[in-house]
Amino acid sequence: MVRREEVESREEHLRLRIRELPDDLKQLYFRQSKSRIKDPDTYAVLNYLSIAGLHHFYVGRWSRGFFNLSVFIGGLLLVGIGGVTVGVTCVGIGLIALAAVFLVELPALF
Repeated sequence: MVRREEVESREEHLRLRIRELPDDLKQLYFRQSKSRIKDPDTYAVLNYLSIAGLHHFYVGRWSRGFFNLSVFIGGLLLVGIGGVTVGVTCVGIGLIALAAVFLVELPALF
């Protein structure tokens, strides 16, 4: 895990290097970085819906997003099917799937 001081030091170093760039390269840098940097508020809102894994799609982790979403939908279907057919096994497996996705995504909330 990277310490806060190290991150702040890297950020300051980057700011100094950007300041030294000629004006045309600064403009190019800011144009490119603006298109790559994601809005932290949007990410936070999607992260609060962590059980579905929607925040992974936003940051470009498509495979993990599809995996989380498919496990989430599968868990919901198993709970729904189990509730209709009174299949305790289906409900249990569905709840375990939902809990597993939630527990894996829980650290991202903090």
